[in-house]
Amino acid sequence: MKDILIESASVEAVKVTIKADADPTGSAVEFLVTANTATSPSGTWVAGSWGTWENGVVVATTPTLGATGASIVLTEGATVTLWCRVGGTVIPPASIRIIVT
Repeated sequence: MKDILIESASVEAVKVTIKADADPTGSAVEFLVTANTATSPSGTWVAGSWGTWENGVVVATTPTLGATGASIVLTEGATVTLWCRVGGTVIPPASIRIIVT
């Protein structure tokens, strides 16, 4: 699992690489964070943005994460799982955990 550290006072976006057989950029990409113990997503999804799809890979950028003022506010000391949904289909969060320091 890849850990991403976000300082509690900062507001940052995270880039997520997605492999796809077909160009997914015509569909909405959305993100959600849950407690790192959650086994399924629950809560309000927030829109992200797409990069350019090329050779079966595209980079999606999350909305801002972090301190007050971010699209997704995180609590200091929290360890959360970042979920991604493309066109209504959830992509399993196999490799990203966010730790707020």
